Amino acid sequence: MDDSRASNLDQTMEQIRTQVRNSRLPTEPGSAPATAAPPGTDQPLQADLEALNQAYDLSRVSLDPNRRMLGRTILTAARIVGGLLKPIIRRQSEYNAANTRLTSHLKGQMDLLLPQMQEIRSISEGTLSLSAEQFKNQAQALAQRFTRTFAGDVAMQTQALADFSVKLTALEKRQAGLEERARQIELLERRQTETRQELDRFGEDLRTRYRQEQDHEQRLQQHDQRLRQQEQRFAGWDQVNQRLDALDARMPELAAAIVAARAAQSEAEAQANSHYEEFRQARERLSRAERRLRRLLSVEAGNGAAAHVHEILPATPPAVAVMDYAGFEDRLRDPAMIKHKQRDYLGYFTGQAPLIDVGCGKGEFLELMREAGIEAKGVDLDLDMVLHCKERGLEVQRRDALDYLAEQPDDSVGGIFSAQVIEHLTSAQLATLVSLAWQKLKPGGVAILETLNPESLFVHYKWFWMDPSHVRLVHPQTLQFLLESAGFAEVSSQFASPPAGVIPIPPLATGANGSATDEFNRATDYLNKLIYGDQEYFVVARK
Repeated sequence: MDDSRASNLDQTMEQIRTQVRNSRLPTEPGSAPATAAPPGTDQPLQADLEALNQAYDLSRVSLDPNRRMLGRTILTAARIVGGLLKPIIRRQSEYNAANTRLTSHLKGQMDLLLPQMQEIRSISEGTLSLSAEQFKNQAQALAQRFTRTFAGDVAMQTQALADFSVKLTALEKRQAGLEERARQIELLERRQTETRQELDRFGEDLRTRYRQEQDHEQRLQQHDQRLRQQEQRFAGWDQVNQRLDALDARMPELAAAIVAARAAQSEAEAQANSHYEEFRQARERLSRAERRLRRLLSVEAGNGAAAHVHEILPATPPAVAVMDYAGFEDRLRDPAMIKHKQRDYLGYFTGQAPLIDVGCGKGEFLELMREAGIEAKGVDLDLDMVLHCKERGLEVQRRDALDYLAEQPDDSVGGIFSAQVIEHLTSAQLATLVSLAWQKLKPGGVAILETLNPESLFVHYKWFWMDPSHVRLVHPQTLQFLLESAGFAEVSSQFASPPAGVIPIPPLATGANGSATDEFNRATDYLNKLIYGDQEYFVVARK
């Protein structure tokens, strides 16, 4: 029974709340403060305030009594519940009335502040426009001041640019002069090539004429021999004698023709030699001009400044100190032949990078190493040699070889190569070179030293004394001992480059005195080896 009453009470309260939310009944006079909406107020907001003023009092909610059967019961229950909830409803109504008054008051204050806000906005916009105009005037004044202040700096910069333009024009003229010199050098090279081709053609013509003359002379000799045979076979025949007399009469004519041909051949050979000498001299002059131009360019680039270097050679006479050594080597050595000969050393340095070429010269071996894909560097004292190598893209320094090796970390070099260098060193310098080679090579590294062969008399009278910078020849056994004493484990030597164009003593044919002839031939063979032995040897040492 109590549960059913509680349920009915809840339903009744829900209906009351619904009617309060939906009702828009007019309020009694003086029951709640109402504020008239000022002109221009938002209409939806005004309607909400009016509804709030009308429905704040919950005690004024009425129920419909005209319902069937339950109308009186509902009214009776409503009066009972109203009596029970009257304190609560009164407090809620008071709270709602307070909220309504506060909301109306805030609405009125906002309506009063709205004109003031509009006035403040108009004042702010005017002030901002005035500030913008003042800022513009100040910016213009600052720009004028900046222009006056830095006008002098702009003039100085303009003058500097003008000076730079003048210098640039001078450099361009200088570059044009260098390009003109380069074109002249190129023209000389073309003329040199044309002269070489003309000499080749002339030489081929001379060789052809010489072969023809030799064939003619051989035919004459064969004819003379046949005549003698005929004379022997037909001795006493008058006819044969007459023919022989006729031939004898023609012999002076034929001999004169042979002499004339030989004279023409000698004259042609002299002319060819003269042309060849002129060509050789022109080529040497061109090479000297190239080296001078290379030095000038290196000085201008800052690479040819007179840097102090320690000479690797001992004290030399003044005549040797100013010698054009690069030109001297151009006359005596063929770079293509040297490169072909040094190609045999590549196999020793496979997998032995990096390599140092001591006294690299014109870099023939460095080019071979680059072609084989092996890292290699060179060091040389001659400026012309170093510039020649750098023009070919080789990594070469103009340094004293012993100082350069001493600066390398120990056990850091894979290979050391030196061709035709140690004959320029003193004994102390050679010992230092061998010691440094052992210190700087990695374990398993290889050193190859190539030099002249002192066991060949041909080397003594032909090559050693031709170069004024040579100090002494080094015997193969001496060099091998120095390398072994320094600590190298595997040391071996090999002779190379037999001389070409020599005339050795020919052996005798074996005859009745066989043993004596054989002994003589053995002696001549020993003498040939002593005189015309191999010109060079090289030592291979492995750490």
